[in-house]
Amino acid sequence: MIQLLLNVGGGKDIWIKYLIQYLDKNQIEHKVFVANKNLSMIDPINGPAVVMGLMRGSEIILDLFIKTNQTFYYFDHPYVWNTKRSVFKEKWKRICKNSFSKNKLEDLNLIEQEDNQRIINNGLGGYLKLIKPWNKKGKHILLCPSSSRIMTRVEQKSASPEDWVINTTKTLKKYTDRPIIVKEKHARNPLHSYFKDCFACVTYTSMAAVECLNAGIPSFCHPASCVAPVSITDLSQIESPIYPDNRDVLVKTLLLNQFNREDIVNGTAWNFINRKS
Repeated sequence: MIQLLLNVGGGKDIWIKYLIQYLDKNQIEHKVFVANKNLSMIDPINGPAVVMGLMRGSEIILDLFIKTNQTFYYFDHPYVWNTKRSVFKEKWKRICKNSFSKNKLEDLNLIEQEDNQRIINNGLGGYLKLIKPWNKKGKHILLCPSSSRIMTRVEQKSASPEDWVINTTKTLKKYTDRPIIVKEKHARNPLHSYFKDCFACVTYTSMAAVECLNAGIPSFCHPASCVAPVSITDLSQIESPIYPDNRDVLVKTLLLNQFNREDIVNGTAWNFINRKS
């Protein structure tokens, strides 16, 4: 039985309701729970859980299912966008099975034609044009911390962006004397304003790394990050970044794993995630 959680707040429940439409139509056994009423009734022994985001009860369910090594599905903001992000994220969501990001590249030779056509129809060509040549002459290192909610879920222990910045900076200074600049998650200055003379981007699992890679800035990140396949996860290698030639495969992978309303209601998302996980 699929157990779906409605958070009640923030207007994001609509994405869970889109999936409910598909499950209803196809008579797939499921039950809907409401966070402020029967959150405690969701039990890992009864089947997979589906949650949206990392608050209003979702984080409790995720911790429970991770601890008991049971299947969960996680909805959150898209990986990439082609318009203003605040607008785009209202129309697209990523869906992950037993993870918070897709952190393995798809084998594009195994992708069905309908899925290839899906991302072509959704503007693949424009996204590929965003990929710029590598900048190998930068000076400073850019740190982009993630939220405490995602870090705590991934680590399964208390974690904060402040501690991550302190510890990461301390580690980096063992291996480099380059200037280190921190771009706080909600800083007023746009991310691209930090790109000039940037030698490398260091993130936890922040989507900022996707923009940095597209801009030609090499990435260092946590293994759980969606950019891990084209990045280095060992900070001791900070002075030897990699400049992979398959950023296009990363873009295609991320696009394949984010979906709009129609994809969720008609089952495209559900079937793809379960077929490719």
